[in-house]
Amino acid sequence: MSRRSAVRLLASVSLLAGCTAVVPSGQAIGQAAPATPSAYIKWSMSKYAAMPSFEGEVSMRVSSNGKSGPASTRTIQVAKPNRFKIVSKNAASTQTSVCDGKTLVEFMSLGAFPAQRTAAPASIADAKSMLLLNPMLGGSLLYSFFGGPTYYAKVVNESRMAPVFGATTKVAGVECRIVKFSSQGFYGTTEAAIGTKDGLVHSFVYHYEPLVEQTTKMMKTPAFQAQIKQLGKGMDAKALAQQFPTSMKGEETFITAVPGRQIDPVVFTAKAPAGQQVQEQGGGRKPPVTLGSPAPEIKVKSLEGASTTLAAFRGRVVLIDFWATWCPPCRKGLPETQELHNTYGKKGLAVLTISDEPKATVTPFLKSNKLTFPAYLDQSGATNRAYHIEAIPTVAVIDKSGRLSSFFVGLQDKSTIMAALKKAGL
Repeated sequence: MSRRSAVRLLASVSLLAGCTAVVPSGQAIGQAAPATPSAYIKWSMSKYAAMPSFEGEVSMRVSSNGKSGPASTRTIQVAKPNRFKIVSKNAASTQTSVCDGKTLVEFMSLGAFPAQRTAAPASIADAKSMLLLNPMLGGSLLYSFFGGPTYYAKVVNESRMAPVFGATTKVAGVECRIVKFSSQGFYGTTEAAIGTKDGLVHSFVYHYEPLVEQTTKMMKTPAFQAQIKQLGKGMDAKALAQQFPTSMKGEETFITAVPGRQIDPVVFTAKAPAGQQVQEQGGGRKPPVTLGSPAPEIKVKSLEGASTTLAAFRGRVVLIDFWATWCPPCRKGLPETQELHNTYGKKGLAVLTISDEPKATVTPFLKSNKLTFPAYLDQSGATNRAYHIEAIPTVAVIDKSGRLSSFFVGLQDKSTIMAALKKAGL
């Protein structure tokens, strides 16, 4: 996620409104609902994983500081394995994500935002784009449900809160059981109304604590202050800060939900509107040096204060992951970085994650998310400058001789990173 894009996103958040999901399906199933909250969520996820297709219409509303914003809408169309179209509309703009199984194209009606094109994810549950990760744009916790119970840990953060049952209620006439849990990503404390008979999610209520927290942190960064100055005269960071909420609540309600309906393939045509600029994602920015040349030196400190350099890892393949706690794609990709460290750390791979944030910000984030990979701080910004870091996440892969082998801007699929590591000699 580019810092400029992040600032533009923040500037548009005050215009965006809406977030709740409810779906009356009436589809009966023979299996009785599980008796424990975690099993109940997994049971629902198994229903979505078994659907060959799904169409839903969603009503959304967001409240900021207790004041309700205008309603917005979203349509969700999914066909297995990885074709989907999400269209989110509010008073300010329309955001569209459409994937034909090979290519994902995303665009907004606001002229200042060019369309983005990238390779298709394996499924909508694996989508890692800004529009589909951010709940203020096209994001919904429902997308991970299509991955089935194996994606449970990508939905529920049990380290923060074990799921608990709430009351039994009716949503649009459908009997539902409320399950309360702490979600992954920006959704925060979540209450899901899941049908006791059909197993479908009929509504979500989100409290967005991480989104509010990270927005507040981002607005204090020098990069944000600098971007405000560049946006034009009359823009004042303090005045803009007063427009952002200190608390939020989103309600996402499914008006309709139709599993199994055949969807015309034309729906999934991955093409931006005529005349709209399209940016290729995943490698659009040039590496700091020509691939195959000696990689720029790094000068960073561990969380314990020990200095290190790239030369200290000569003879090993090195993966450097530039990230920040406030960056949604970074947060999405860090568990995969952790997995690479766990699997290959003793097989010749050195994983270095580098943030330019303070230790007081990075340390609790890593601890709360159980991330134990080697973490370093670049508070002087020297290493970020050496690697031309203008957007995060950025990953640099360096071979055993210290040469830059691969360089990726934006969140990548695990298969892409693995191919780069093998290329470097892992």
